[in-house]
Amino acid sequence: MEIIDRYFDDHPKMSKQHRKETCQVFGLLIDHTVAILPSLTAAQLKGDALPLENVLFRSFAVALAYGTISFRDDGVPIEEKGLFWRTRSARRAFRLLSVLDTFFDHLGKMGVTPEWLERYKGTTSSSEAFRATAHLAVRRSKSLLAHLKQYMDAEDGKPPHPFTGVVRSPGRSTPKTYSFPARWVPAFLLEGFTNERGETDETAQLIAFFLFYGGLRTSESFHLFCSDVQFVGQTPAVYLHHPEEGLLQYGAELITRKDYLQHFQKTSRTMNDGRDEAGWKSVRNDDEGDPIYWLPVGGLKDLLGKLLKRYLRVIRPALMMRRPARLGDHPFLFVSSGRTGTVNGGDVGDLYTPAAFRSAWKAAVKRIARRYPESGLKYGKRFGTSPHGARHFYGRFLRTLGISGDIIQVCMHHKHPDSHLRYVELSPDEVNAILKKAAANDNDPSASIDNPIAAARKEFVADFHGETYGVWSSSGGSHHSGRGRRSRAR
Repeated sequence: MEIIDRYFDDHPKMSKQHRKETCQVFGLLIDHTVAILPSLTAAQLKGDALPLENVLFRSFAVALAYGTISFRDDGVPIEEKGLFWRTRSARRAFRLLSVLDTFFDHLGKMGVTPEWLERYKGTTSSSEAFRATAHLAVRRSKSLLAHLKQYMDAEDGKPPHPFTGVVRSPGRSTPKTYSFPARWVPAFLLEGFTNERGETDETAQLIAFFLFYGGLRTSESFHLFCSDVQFVGQTPAVYLHHPEEGLLQYGAELITRKDYLQHFQKTSRTMNDGRDEAGWKSVRNDDEGDPIYWLPVGGLKDLLGKLLKRYLRVIRPALMMRRPARLGDHPFLFVSSGRTGTVNGGDVGDLYTPAAFRSAWKAAVKRIARRYPESGLKYGKRFGTSPHGARHFYGRFLRTLGISGDIIQVCMHHKHPDSHLRYVELSPDEVNAILKKAAANDNDPSASIDNPIAAARKEFVADFHGETYGVWSSSGGSHHSGRGRRSRAR
């Protein structure tokens, strides 16, 4: 509807997920209102006992959280509303109601008028259902979660009215975090992105290096410009900038990246709603540029430097040469290859998309699982093998070095001093290992805390420096002899 379009237009920075949830819960509310209005009595419609908005919103909150299907004593399901909704978790229901609250707050500020409601005669079309619920929410400023908020704020802790706590706040909790299995990181980086024909997806491989070795969020790589990559000797220096407000040198002046992109008839990827869209979370000093801090692993800087130079000097130019001239150039570092360039109507040299990277990452996990069945690798967040698992690997690696929290905060580009804590948590197995060591009293207590993760770090480093991959620091000679690798510009 036009009113939702206006709501989104008034909030251009709203995330894609928030927009999606707004549309979802908005549709659910309409469906529920259409289903319930015909069953309301004349007294309920007039609000003789309870205000009509209380009846509608309480019923909606209950249905959203607990579903609309009930069961008879003999186990036969009953559905009186015809919605067939299943139960949702308290966290999910609370989130959807919060999103709808925000929407109705905006309607109130827009000055939605209720004159038509005085003539309401019980029609139950979707448009009438929306008008009814929207008006009722604005008319008395009733938040869908007002009962919950009042309950939380009440001094005596007692419900302020009969239907408090229909959907109780799930509270704040720290979800479990899963790191990519350290033992298989070298194989994943050096073999995972090379297919059975010996062809390597250099773009996806480089982004994977950035995630593991630099601790980047997945979305951050998609905003990098070629000019963000510099070299100090053989060592790559890469800087993160805000996609819109980050500054860069253009001629004799500093301009924002948003203005710079206009020279290429392009907009920031945060403003793109299509396949090129990429999100952005707050990063320290992202207006002037915040450097990526590489893990202190001998030989990895040299290897990454070689891969980056090859990509900038050979791979990317070759891809852009194949790009149709009518499409023009752009400053983004990572571009689509010939293999993925024609997917979904794209062209060679287009911006490399998050969807293409996720596909390449999943294929790499499956490839390593096939080559090394003993790895037991499966793709999934709960296995630590999603792209974000690489960032957890990075944070845990830093912890094993005994680095203080304020330094880890800087390395991970967090603005809040506590944000890094979830990335350095111990797993249940690691906690049990600590308890066993403490019980045996066979080590210094402070050292025993670090040992469980440190063992994984040492295994990772040993595998990189072992005979299989032979990645050594330049001071001791450096070469790379990955099995079956052959890079090819496409």
